[in-house]
Amino acid sequence: YGLASRLRIPSNAAEEMISNYFKAYPQVRTFIKDTISQAKEKGLVRTMFGRKREIPQFKTKNRNVIQEGERIAINTPIQGTAADIMKMAMIKIFELLQEHKMESFAILQVHDEMVYEAPENELRKLKEILQEGMSEVVALSVPLDIEISVGDYWC
Repeated sequence: YGLASRLRIPSNAAEEMISNYFKAYPQVRTFIKDTISQAKEKGLVRTMFGRKREIPQFKTKNRNVIQEGERIAINTPIQGTAADIMKMAMIKIFELLQEHKMESFAILQVHDEMVYEAPENELRKLKEILQEGMSEVVALSVPLDIEISVGDYWC
């Protein structure tokens, strides 16, 4: 229903899209089932780096509340791990900026984006530091590719 509503398509078309997705990526369904099962057993989930989130929603008999807990169980390992990586990247970048005695500084971080203010003469070095700090902060089986752009203002 949610997908059909967001895409403004018939429910049967949304069901077919979801079905095709799980046929193409069966390991996703396995991840979902295993994650929910473990979360119900332990009452919590963890990010890849061990940060935990308790899920008290599983202590009720209310089906809507339990489904909320299932969504939390599925999303937390993914979104929480992404947040952990971003925090580690911010620390690494800060350390590199200090090491190179740069005037550049972070002014904003939103989800997977960071915004820095920098003098013109530091842009080249700042790009190198951002690349290293964000792409190399953790070793994963997939690359952490980033895009860097420069502008006079951010909005």
